[in-house]
Amino acid sequence: MTVFAQLAPEEVQPTEFQNRTTRSYIYQAEGTHTAPEELHVPFLYSVTETSPSVQSAFIQITGIAYPAVGTSTPGATISIDDETFSTTRAEFFRTNTRPQGRSFTLLYDVSPYFAQRVTEPGDYTFVWDALLQNVEYGSLAVELITTYQYEPIDPLMPIWGTLDSGVFDTGTPVGAGYNALSWRGALGGPSFDQGRVLLQLATSHCANGAGNAPACDDGAAWEFRGGALCSADDWFEKPANTPIDLHATGCLPHFNDKRYYRYRVKICSVECDTAGLFTPTVDEVIVNWSP
Repeated sequence: MTVFAQLAPEEVQPTEFQNRTTRSYIYQAEGTHTAPEELHVPFLYSVTETSPSVQSAFIQITGIAYPAVGTSTPGATISIDDETFSTTRAEFFRTNTRPQGRSFTLLYDVSPYFAQRVTEPGDYTFVWDALLQNVEYGSLAVELITTYQYEPIDPLMPIWGTLDSGVFDTGTPVGAGYNALSWRGALGGPSFDQGRVLLQLATSHCANGAGNAPACDDGAAWEFRGGALCSADDWFEKPANTPIDLHATGCLPHFNDKRYYRYRVKICSVECDTAGLFTPTVDEVIVNWSP
């Protein structure tokens, strides 16, 4: 899986403000969802810049809607942080009414809600809520598209940035054995020695990261782990093209015998606490596993 990732330079905009547009993964599913069904998917949104001001935020939902099976209007009620769909944020979108499957794209505007909540650097947890009604849905994919303005401190690179992969299916019903983790690319700077690249891995019996297979409906988030402590706050770190032997870590009891996996990459311009002039570049992340 190629995942070109790089911190973005700031000199292309006036120094008194900057605008940035980001796309963040929320959810994807290859199978079919048969209505009526509720989805409640927690996701993490991170901002590292100073004084962020959200200009726009949309949740984009794509998929295929199959023929309606009843007389009610087929569609989906979409909301955020609204488990009972009882707030004014809940919005109904009509989808397919034709006698064959049809692809669709929905844009759910969460700009006012994000502008109110995202006001400073940090990690923000939200829950995407969907109520599928009177129709079957296949190949669902959900992502968050945001544009925000912020005040750059100086023309340096951001201190750090993270990227979460989509969900990978090993196709092994009893779960896979995870052997190694590595990345391809280069550190920053003229000598390719500036910055750090850190990795974490998360595995699950459920395609949505839940912890109660086979029901897979407890709403639990993916548990990314790494490092000697095999914790959410620790990371694996090796030079490019150098495999991290997961058998030499304490993480195998958490990782092994799980069918689905995701990885998280953290790119730091210097030491993850100081902004620098250069950025590492990650071209590819490799997860080695065995059936």
